Amino acid sequence: GCQLRAEDGQIISGTDLPVAFEGLELFEEVLPGGEEMERQILETLQSWPWQPSQSGRWKQDFGPKANFKKQQVKLPDTWQGFPSWSHELLQAMQEKTT
Repeated sequence: GCQLRAEDGQIISGTDLPVAFEGLELFEEVLPGGEEMERQILETLQSWPWQPSQSGRWKQDFGPKANFKKQQVKLPDTWQGFPSWSHELLQAMQEKTT
């Protein structure tokens, strides 16, 4: 099950909380390229342009745009799929779970 660290540092089971917290698993050291790959991914994400959202918050658009009210998805003309590092990250995460 899910293990959590309480404010006092004690490790508790997610199922022991007043409202059960289950299904979350933390993976450490997942990136095959280590800290260098982590740095490159963060630089890429931080360089992506920020846009205002309807809620007034700022967001980054990483691909298809969803209109939940109209239940439509629009692909930007410039979108060429997910970045190469996302495939490596997904593969590394899948390998950790098997």
